[in-house]
Amino acid sequence: MASLSSGWSRPQIRALEPDEARRFIESVRGDRLQALYSVALALGLRQGEALGLQWKDLDLENGGHWVRHQLQRVDTRLVLVEPKTERSRRTLVVPASIVERLRDHAKQQLGDKLWAGSKWG
Repeated sequence: MASLSSGWSRPQIRALEPDEARRFIESVRGDRLQALYSVALALGLRQGEALGLQWKDLDLENGGHWVRHQLQRVDTRLVLVEPKTERSRRTLVVPASIVERLRDHAKQQLGDKLWAGSKWG
């Protein structure tokens, strides 16, 4: 079995530059996941943290977000789990522009829920 010191290394992750992030958000304008992308970029969320977002973790009145869960694949199921470290459990300030996107998304989601009726799950 190869050890980590035998040449294996984690791939380097490079954050988007502000101009790249703006172009990305512009390219997904109107996409049903635009709010998710906007929140993830604005708050610097990891993929699992972004996918684990729940409305109850957001305070749109005061512009706050509590990172309490992340979505992970366990065997063949997707499950919400707590972040691994205390440092990962954190409170973030949500910029006003993102709060507005989230409010718009909540309205859209409510419309989708009403349209889907009992099939909403």
